[in-house]
Amino acid sequence: MWCFSQSPACRSFPLDCSGHCAPRKDQELIVVSDACDKQARPRLAACQAMSLEASDRFWDGFQGSWYRVEDNRCVGEIYGNSMIWHAQWNMPEAESVLESLNEDTVLQEVKGHVLLGRIRRDAQMTILWSDGDVWLLK
Repeated sequence: MWCFSQSPACRSFPLDCSGHCAPRKDQELIVVSDACDKQARPRLAACQAMSLEASDRFWDGFQGSWYRVEDNRCVGEIYGNSMIWHAQWNMPEAESVLESLNEDTVLQEVKGHVLLGRIRRDAQMTILWSDGDVWLLK
């Protein structure tokens, strides 16, 4: 059985498998025995939970209502990692999922177009979108 983690944070979880586990270049950890498998599962689950918690923390600062800087019209509300669009925009979907690419960049797909947003954490958080829109968190 193969067990490996793609999360860099999980590299700090060594497994004591009495010499049965061996790292490989293309995977972080290979589990080759049932003894290893039993020990690896809880630790890998803990790593996955840590990755989810880090993702949740990333989105904490985005929660609330967002407005376009251009005309101060409400865009919608970010809840979790989703934008819930204000009804005035007549969006085909009432909600769009936002993805974090790194600490300073988010991505969303709107009406079939992928938009990148550069995050600025000034006195008020703003997102500068690749289509020219600038959103302000209020």
